[in-house]
Amino acid sequence: VGTAEMIRKTIVRKSREEGTATLLISADLNEVLEVSDSLIVMHNGRIAAYFPDASKVTEEELGEYMLGVKTMSPEEVKEVADCE
Repeated sequence: VGTAEMIRKTIVRKSREEGTATLLISADLNEVLEVSDSLIVMHNGRIAAYFPDASKVTEEELGEYMLGVKTMSPEEVKEVADCE
């Protein structure tokens, strides 16, 4: 656990220092919210939600999208689709 946390913090720090993006794939909500600036939630191979500011997302809200209980409309995730 300690080694994984050290590696994660190092990756996040280097990414922010160098201004590069880092892709984190995880089902650990605490980890996701701790290290993310923005979030894209995938469910069944599709974008279920996009949060440009991860600091405003709660574990409960994120979990609903991860489980497929909720899905944002195409208009709400348009910003992500424009980047593809």
